[in-house]
Amino acid sequence: MGFWFVPIIRRFYYRSPPGDIITQSAVLDASDLNEMIMFTEVLQNYRQSIKLQYLVSFTIAILLLILLLVIINNNLLLIIVIELISIAVGVSIFMLVWNSRRNVRDSFLIALGLSFLFTAVLDTLFTISIMDTSVLQEFSFNNAIQIGIAARYFQAFTLLIAAVLVGRNLTKKGSFDTAILIPLYAVTVLLLTMSILVWHNFPACELHGYTPFKIGSEYVISAIFIAIAAIHVKKRKFFDSTVWFYFFIALILMIAGELAFAISGSGFALTNFLGFCLRFVALYFFYRAIVVVGISNPFYLLFHELKERDSALRASEERYRNVVEDQTELISRFLPDGTHVFVNNAYCRFFERTRDEVIGKKMQLLVHPDDKDMVRDTVASLSRKRPFITATNRILLPNGSVRWVRWTDRAIFNADGKITEYQSVGRDITKLKEAGEALGLAHRKLALLSSITRHDLLNQLTALKSYIELLKNAPRDSDPKGYLDKMETISEVIEEQITFTKDYETMGMSSPVWQAVSASINRSIASLPMRDVRTFSDVRDLEVFADPLFEKVFYNLIDNALRYGGTKMTLIKIHAEAAGDEMVLVCEDDGNGISHEDKKRLFEKGFGHHTGLGLFLVREILSITAITISENGMPGKGARFEIRVPKGSFRYAGQDCAETTLLIP
Repeated sequence: MGFWFVPIIRRFYYRSPPGDIITQSAVLDASDLNEMIMFTEVLQNYRQSIKLQYLVSFTIAILLLILLLVIINNNLLLIIVIELISIAVGVSIFMLVWNSRRNVRDSFLIALGLSFLFTAVLDTLFTISIMDTSVLQEFSFNNAIQIGIAARYFQAFTLLIAAVLVGRNLTKKGSFDTAILIPLYAVTVLLLTMSILVWHNFPACELHGYTPFKIGSEYVISAIFIAIAAIHVKKRKFFDSTVWFYFFIALILMIAGELAFAISGSGFALTNFLGFCLRFVALYFFYRAIVVVGISNPFYLLFHELKERDSALRASEERYRNVVEDQTELISRFLPDGTHVFVNNAYCRFFERTRDEVIGKKMQLLVHPDDKDMVRDTVASLSRKRPFITATNRILLPNGSVRWVRWTDRAIFNADGKITEYQSVGRDITKLKEAGEALGLAHRKLALLSSITRHDLLNQLTALKSYIELLKNAPRDSDPKGYLDKMETISEVIEEQITFTKDYETMGMSSPVWQAVSASINRSIASLPMRDVRTFSDVRDLEVFADPLFEKVFYNLIDNALRYGGTKMTLIKIHAEAAGDEMVLVCEDDGNGISHEDKKRLFEKGFGHHTGLGLFLVREILSITAITISENGMPGKGARFEIRVPKGSFRYAGQDCAETTLLIP
């Protein structure tokens, strides 16, 4: 047995009609079709010789049997020779199957080979037991018959297991089938042997003639072989026609042999001898199906077809691969457990992986936490009635950035309607998404600016005109200072509203940048009238990735504290606290604090005792880079604003930017 025939057994064993070559090739040109026609003619000529081969096979089997009968006159010696040949055939079949086990799709062949191997072990014991030798003198004739029955029971049940495994595996992809079957069969053979030779609890088969157990066992074994034959008929499509025919004939002969044993009155009856002869011929056809045909007759059936099939598939694969690899879409195919079986170059570039790092491995996409349920529901919704679906979700790349990808997922089904693979085609729509969000942001800005310009400014101007009219109509001897103070306050509000519109208009127009927190705080303090209020800042060398208007955050928070902290406020403290993967910037004071009612609407536009724009602007600036702000101080004990900076959006001065991960929605 050599390794050169390993690829043969897989192709030969499983049927693949010539038409498959055409259907599996994307496009066949004229030269392809001419070669296909020539091959079809060759294959037809071969099929015409199949009947002749069947006749030759039967003739050889009968001649071999006659030759043995002529050469060997002693019935016992003839049985021993038949058993020795059976052992050799069993080992040969096992060797062929063992060398080809990695090239088949199911576990049928390995189960078949192991069946013949371990049956050969029991047949060896049987052969030794019937020999006139002093090696095992404790063997009785009953023991020999027991071993023979045990061997045929074992072979029948293991061949039944093999038949059931046609087209399927015991474990996923058959990865552990061999590791399961070998110890299972070995232990079974050991238990049968111990039961006969050591424990002596195996039912007797010969006392003063064959026992009912022995005779009944022959019928049971026959019934098992009939079941095996029925399964092979049902699964005929999995086999090449020639191999299937030889297998079926072998099973029929095994059934006939068992029936001959069943009606035999003793070990020396003619029918008993006939049973051995029939088993001998059956093994010949097993041998011919696996060994002879798999090695000696591959040219017409295998080599030419395999070459043509391989050429057609290679051409088809090359065309398919060229089309797929040139696409900018992310294309992948993967199994239900997530194991990738194909990815294109665009997919590898996008996820910063090589093809070898992806193919054959379970590469779990880092879906944004907020999208995981949606993605899971999307995949679960695929069915025969709805085999494909399009959905959009966010992906976290290895460098930490977030990308929006629109996927078209398709489920691939087998003949039983079970999903065997998924195919995904994705397109990075981050820029499109950002453009849409920018358009939405611009729309919101325009609406807000329009509201401020048209509504808020008009309200302030109306109030200003009212005070002007009151001042005109006031008595000459009255003090105008009260009116002038009101008018000055209104003017300041109008100025702040105009300043806000300028700031809000520019917000988000420039890309976020790394900004030193301490510098932003110092500039804000320098531009505000701090009175006698002390400030304390402990942010070390912390930098935050935020909109260029980030300085306005601290300006408005400190200004808000100065306006509403009250006269008892003496300290404004700003410091940084680590909270898991986040960094929390805390701005707190010891002033009056904020009431529970005001907390609910604190960051709404227009809410407050002044313009109602400061804290709203703070929240909008921070949200550009997914930074959040909340207030959780105690009323009467001071305000406490917490600014939460997500992982990747903060660092310390001097830290390499490559070490950070930007999480920008």
